[in-house]
Amino acid sequence: REGHELGSHSYTHPDLTHLSPDKIKEEVLKTDKAVFRATGVLPRYFRPPYGAINRSVAKSIGLPIIQWNVDSEDWKVKDKDLIVNKVMNTVKNGSIILIHDIHDLSVESIPKMVNQLRKSGYEFLTVSELLSHSQKPMNQYFGINDSREIK
Repeated sequence: REGHELGSHSYTHPDLTHLSPDKIKEEVLKTDKAVFRATGVLPRYFRPPYGAINRSVAKSIGLPIIQWNVDSEDWKVKDKDLIVNKVMNTVKNGSIILIHDIHDLSVESIPKMVNQLRKSGYEFLTVSELLSHSQKPMNQYFGINDSREIK
């Protein structure tokens, strides 16, 4: 309703490049079922844990792969202002920002980050809106004009 869009990320957060195709599909299906039970919607995109992807993984997943071109580094920083500053210093038009909702500091940094991004003239879009061209399952997307075929 507010412009949110759901994607999948796996169920147990493994490095999928070390799993068999069947285990990869199991990770995706288990997540898809949980998301669908909670929302009534199936994910249309996938972001692999650690950004780890190869052709075999992409083929098993069968969805466009969404990566990022701005890393908040919230997983290693223990200060809200440093998280916000990292994003503000690296964001550009069309960026996809990586932020983890499992860390309290990350969640707490969001209001300030959103406020500063809006003051700087940025708009917030869903992945579908940002990547308005057709997304392909064997491609990975890092931002508005940055897609790469998975080799």
